[in-house]
Amino acid sequence: FIWDEQHEGANGPGTCLHDRRPRLVHRAEHFFARNVRMTCSAAPLWGPNGQLLGALDLSHFDCPDSRESQLPTLAMVTTSTRLVEQSYFTGSFKDCWVLRFHDQTDMVNQLHAGMLAVDEHGVVRAADSTAPARLGLDGYDSLVGRSIDELFDISISRFFNDAQAHPYQVWPASGRNGNPL
Repeated sequence: FIWDEQHEGANGPGTCLHDRRPRLVHRAEHFFARNVRMTCSAAPLWGPNGQLLGALDLSHFDCPDSRESQLPTLAMVTTSTRLVEQSYFTGSFKDCWVLRFHDQTDMVNQLHAGMLAVDEHGVVRAADSTAPARLGLDGYDSLVGRSIDELFDISISRFFNDAQAHPYQVWPASGRNGNPL
């Protein structure tokens, strides 16, 4: 099936891809009468550097419940896309160090941590969908190609020494703007 809005009108996956954000389209909110028995919960799936890879959708037929009762399904789909994004990101950059960061240390290995792929020279090759905002930057162009010591209060040599000695250890660092990460 082709689920874009041009072919199917308002629907979960098509509207999600058009709007580039999670969408819930419940029963009669669908454009075509043939789809009014469906409820669709869809979330965009982001690749490295803001590449839109697609959408993850969970559709339910003959949903007797209210629109509000479907909000947990939308939350589950959104959480699932983040898991897929993180897996895709780490799998795409096996030749790099993947740096995970968050302003709360106990959140570094959680879903909302930012991720950067750092090459052997300490240069950022890619950022995940949360990284620019976590670092207070406008977008991917402000991250990709920059040296790790331009973004964090850590020298490249210390970064690699610490990463090689303790690859899965969490250590405190600050962004160049002084905010803890």
